[in-house]
Amino acid sequence: MQGLGCLASCISQGVYMKLGWPTSPAYMSAMAEEQLPERQKKGKAVVVGGGWAGFGRPVEAGIKGIWWQYGNIYELVKELGIPWPFTDWTRSTFYSPSGIQVEAPIFSPLPRLPAPFGSFIYTSPYFRSLSIMDRLTALPLLQALVEFDVDEDAYGSYDLMTAMELFRKAGVSAKLYKEFLEPMLLITLFAPPEQLSAAAALAALYFYVLAHQPDFDFLVESECRAFCAAASRRFLAMNTSGHLESYEADVVIFAVGVQAMQKIVASSDVLAGLSDFAAVSNLGTVEVMAIRFWLDCMVELPNAANVLAGFEPTTGGTLFHLNSLQDEFKEEKGSIFEVDFYHANQLLH
Repeated sequence: MQGLGCLASCISQGVYMKLGWPTSPAYMSAMAEEQLPERQKKGKAVVVGGGWAGFGRPVEAGIKGIWWQYGNIYELVKELGIPWPFTDWTRSTFYSPSGIQVEAPIFSPLPRLPAPFGSFIYTSPYFRSLSIMDRLTALPLLQALVEFDVDEDAYGSYDLMTAMELFRKAGVSAKLYKEFLEPMLLITLFAPPEQLSAAAALAALYFYVLAHQPDFDFLVESECRAFCAAASRRFLAMNTSGHLESYEADVVIFAVGVQAMQKIVASSDVLAGLSDFAAVSNLGTVEVMAIRFWLDCMVELPNAANVLAGFEPTTGGTLFHLNSLQDEFKEEKGSIFEVDFYHANQLLH
């Protein structure tokens, strides 16, 4: 899934993260530009990895969506004094082989309604083929959403069934399943409903769609920044050019995916000899494939961020028009697209 990339792409001092729920990118941008108080330094860390996990340039597959409820990310941007690195809130479109299925509006500026009625009402005008009767078949899931995590026994009972079994038991229509529920789970949990527990699926639907009206609002990084500082201890690591470099730090933090960590451990006798690191080899992963392509002409889409469903069995995808999202591509004469495929086993093997 993720390449090894630069083994020391970012050095940063520790900061305190707290949750916060901003209401608009303008507000969050103002937060990031405030004068920050001087904090006592507590040592330096070398972060192995990239993207928002390591606050360096992304080296792993895929475009990273930053959702409305990711308050810790916005607070960390503020704490580090990073110039605003995100796009505005981004509308998205769901595509199937038959065309556009639905567009998602930007919910946060709209009058607030009790969840989940805001999401249901404000998206209704944007559905192209999924009838209101199909959408209403999701109502029996509300009981499951309310009770699945009230205690350990309830969670355990939902964890024993698959998400597909839950949807069948609730009586959701086949069309709602194929055109909304399955795509949503493929792009949030990277696996089809028949491979997910009902508890995990309900938690994802609640967190990304139903807990609060703006929860489906998201933005992406418009540019990437790296941060460096001095430290006191030295170690060697290989950079992206294949050369060894010397780095100084008090601690090393691995901000990489499971497959990348497995490769790092396998290539290091020291790490492989430590039981905690050796146990990483027992973890399972999901295949993700990212493809970026350049066109010689401009192709306009209704929205820059898009979800793909139904093109390959049990594989979901997202399609991004990078010219509209990232500063480095805005002046390109031809369109630049990135397609990210999740649960892409059948495409890679």
